[in-house]
Amino acid sequence: MINYANDQGDIMKVAIAILAAAATAFAASAATTFTVDDLSPGDGITADCYVVLWRSSAKLRNGIRPTVLESDGERAYVKVDGEVYPLRPVGQYIYESVTLRGDGANPAPTVRVAANLKTSRHDVNDEGLEIRDLKGGMKVTYGGQTQTIQVLGEYACPATAAE
Repeated sequence: MINYANDQGDIMKVAIAILAAAATAFAASAATTFTVDDLSPGDGITADCYVVLWRSSAKLRNGIRPTVLESDGERAYVKVDGEVYPLRPVGQYIYESVTLRGDGANPAPTVRVAANLKTSRHDVNDEGLEIRDLKGGMKVTYGGQTQTIQVLGEYACPATAAE
């Protein structure tokens, strides 16, 4: 005689194991799977007026804090998964990818950066530069996923050209 009760119990155990594995795989795929990298010297902006942001935990390297975003008001740069993306401003401290990269079948993900910044200090230095120390969060969206980085930064511009 066949014991269907044991077969049904085994089927339930297998079904539960499959559902648990699927839930674990889904949770892993929902985790942020991209990295916001530091820009290397020469990756970003060299202009009179600029905004630079760095991780609030960034340590000095050769007297310089590695930046995660640089902007001159007309364009900005951020590095995601090792690739530098040129961005265009679409609002105050909000930037989007200039173009999609990749071929038509596999376009690179769009990058969007929205920084919520407050001025912690505002001054005009001896060289006539208006300096604003900035702090807040920088939300980066890439490939449909978002992560927020706590940042510090600086806005600098000759006082006669400042906003």
